[in-house]
Amino acid sequence: MASQQTPRLRLRPSEHRTLLFLGDLLMAVAAVFAAIFSWREYQRYVLLADELKPRIVEQLLQNINIPFWFYLLPLAWLLLMIELYEPHTAANWRKTLRGISIAAFVGIVIYSLVFLIRVDPNSLPRIGVGAFLLYSSLLTLFWRSLYIRFYASAGQLRHFLVVGAGKAGHTLA
Repeated sequence: MASQQTPRLRLRPSEHRTLLFLGDLLMAVAAVFAAIFSWREYQRYVLLADELKPRIVEQLLQNINIPFWFYLLPLAWLLLMIELYEPHTAANWRKTLRGISIAAFVGIVIYSLVFLIRVDPNSLPRIGVGAFLLYSSLLTLFWRSLYIRFYASAGQLRHFLVVGAGKAGHTLA
């Protein structure tokens, strides 16, 4: 009796794009919170290095104001990665790595230009944005590696039929 195999998860291209988008969005939101945490810890370190008392440092950290646009960085990150939502491109590790690297580089260049043009450079959180770009790149690479490992390998395989049982058919298979 032949053993029955469980059917593999078959997703349509639009479902692959939705899965990629949701995973990237989740990683970018996690990167925002990790960047905020890193930003606060960096500020704590700087204030303690200035020999302030820990109680005063905690009071100063309570007053850190995170700008609203900082919470919109995940949307900017998704826009930078727009070319990586084609399922066959997303299934290729080399193209994914190159696309995420380019997105991070473009993000750094755009932020640097905004930082140079801005009148008050102290109003822009360099540590926060840098940490966001680093965390979002690493988390997105992690997510995309899982996607390639589980979804792309099962859902993007192309089936073919080899006719002939000779040496040429065996070689093609």
